[in-house]
Amino acid sequence: MEKPALQAPVINLNGTSAESLVTEYREASRTLRAAIKAVENITVHGRDYQTVARGLYLTARSEQEARLIKLQEVLGEIESLHEQVYEQQLARKRA
Repeated sequence: MEKPALQAPVINLNGTSAESLVTEYREASRTLRAAIKAVENITVHGRDYQTVARGLYLTARSEQEARLIKLQEVLGEIESLHEQVYEQQLARKRA
């Protein structure tokens, strides 16, 4: 199932400036990349699960991977919205 297109803000005189939106999306992207790196740096190692039921390490690894996938999906959405707003900004400058 294909995801629906994201609805980016529409730049207009009464709304938030294109410059502000571009900056906000760029900052959100930077912060999400840092969050992804931080989560990637969390140690999920079998030795930390050796005193609990079998299989919990594999569950923990799967959960860690799922967290990273979610963050990467959000980053992809934010970058898509950033690109759409940036394109609007460029179009307005050309007009």
